[in-house]
Amino acid sequence: MLLPSVLVMAATVLIILGPFVLSFIYVDLME
Repeated sequence: MLLPSVLVMAATVLIILGPFVLSFIYVDLME
């Protein structure tokens, strides 16, 4: 199964895009 590789890819995407998404949500809530 390709599940392990998919989890690794998902984790990498979350680590890279996590801060951007959190900052976007934070700014959206602060307005």
